Amino acid sequence: MDSMTAEEKKRRDYWHRVRQHMPQLKFWPLYRLVAALALSGGQRGFAVLRHKWNPKSPPPELIKEVVIFTVATIIIYMVLYAFEWSWNYVVIAPMIMDRDNQEQLAKQKNEISSLKQELDSSEKVKNLKRKLAPLINQEISLHDRLLSAQDGAELTSGAAAVREWVSRVITLLKEADEPTDAEVFSQAGRVVSAQQLAEFHYVRDWKREEVARLTLYCRELAQIKSTRRF
Repeated sequence: MDSMTAEEKKRRDYWHRVRQHMPQLKFWPLYRLVAALALSGGQRGFAVLRHKWNPKSPPPELIKEVVIFTVATIIIYMVLYAFEWSWNYVVIAPMIMDRDNQEQLAKQKNEISSLKQELDSSEKVKNLKRKLAPLINQEISLHDRLLSAQDGAELTSGAAAVREWVSRVITLLKEADEPTDAEVFSQAGRVVSAQQLAEFHYVRDWKREEVARLTLYCRELAQIKSTRRF
């Protein structure tokens, strides 16, 4: 019994929504019936006037003709009106409702897809931040290691650690689907100009270039982090 009641309610809701999507009647609206009756009345009035002007003409059977025309017009109109209304109700309105439902479903699908992309992007950013944090923190220790190098061997070891650090950052950016940033970062410290070296005049000559190189990489990473809001 409950199942039948639910089914009846579902059917009733469906046809209620169909009625809400009913288009306006185009071919047989009410004003056409009114216009037809008014035109008929005008024609009958003209027939009366013509008979008054020319008494020899046959007198119009005004009441009989008006009644016959009015009844016939109303019957024909109601038949055509019922046909168009039924056609709109049974065929056109469900098509319009189905089209609106499809558009609504497509809109919801796009919204869900957009939300999913935002969630995926947010999750990707969180993972990138988590993996990038220790590499950013490592910048200070790398600087200190280069600045505190006492000989060529220690400088070479420190430079190797910098290259490994750069490689890890590049790999991380590529995994985050940021290949352009990865490429820009890889080029940041590849060549150090004389002007850039001049900024580090306080560093001893034999290790100035490595310190400048690391600083350029760090600046570029900070720029990427700021732009991408990592």
